[in-house]
Amino acid sequence: MKLLLDTRTVLWALGSPARLSAATRAKLEDPRNTVLVSAVSAWELEIKRALGKLSTPDDLEEQLRAVRFGELPLRTSHAKALRSLPPIHRDPFDRMLVAQAVVERLRLVTRAARPPASPGGPPRSRETPHQLRATIAVAAACATRRERHLCLALFARARGPHARRAARPCRS
Repeated sequence: MKLLLDTRTVLWALGSPARLSAATRAKLEDPRNTVLVSAVSAWELEIKRALGKLSTPDDLEEQLRAVRFGELPLRTSHAKALRSLPPIHRDPFDRMLVAQAVVERLRLVTRAARPPASPGGPPRSRETPHQLRATIAVAAACATRRERHLCLALFARARGPHARRAARPCRS
């Protein structure tokens, strides 16, 4: 299985593994799985470090290599995939991670809470983290760009408990 860690999961995996669920720790430690960390996460960490919002390890690259986490570079195809993502929320780092997961057909490992409401943006969506992960997985399983776009558009319209049922036709 190919896994892409979100920024918070990277920090917890390196500094506070007890905060991760046992199932997540098992997946990260399983040598059959490929675990990737995006350049987007490294960028987010450095920006937040510079702003004084958090402390990050000075030797991030070495720590990632020590736990056998690979690097996922940012590509133009990832940026283009942003066009097909619904406006679930406006965090550019999270949106880019989702786009990378879709393009590269990776499973995104996240503990994200509900997307926050943005001033002047769309109202807070009612999707739970489980529904968001399910949508990402379904979209990643779709064969073509058109199918992925359809999955994500259906999910954006089908709020609440009907979201999984609405996305079901796109499963392969």
